[in-house]
Amino acid sequence: MKKSHTFGVSTIIIVFSLLCITAVASLTMLSAYSDYHEVQEKAAQIQEYYQEP
Repeated sequence: MKKSHTFGVSTIIIVFSLLCITAVASLTMLSAYSDYHEVQEKAAQIQEYYQEP
């Protein structure tokens, strides 16, 4: 009987760990996407500044 209880606890721990990993990965991707667009905008501004009139 106790083995099925242990199976439930380990399953909950694995599911919680996967949810945490997914959340961290999603936040990392959103941050990288935001940084990429910020750099692209800054590059466009710098390029406009140095272009000949």
